[in-house]
Amino acid sequence: MHADAIALSALFAEQAVFRRTPAGQREVLVETLPLAPQARRFLAVINGHTPLHVLLALGFGGQDMQPHVEALLEAGLIEVCPAD
Repeated sequence: MHADAIALSALFAEQAVFRRTPAGQREVLVETLPLAPQARRFLAVINGHTPLHVLLALGFGGQDMQPHVEALLEAGLIEVCPAD
């Protein structure tokens, strides 16, 4: 498996927790980037405490959110919370 694929699979582990970066917080308050509606909704619900699988169960249904989460990561709007 390629290193990038391993890193992405770790990001999407069931217990992964994401938080908004300062840029992500600004984007929630003042929409400046052309984000997909699903990405924008996901950005709004990220809280730095709730595991990814719980957030996805809140209303994203069967949508494939991986591309949207990856886009938010690449844009520097979210990051993985460090393990305690």
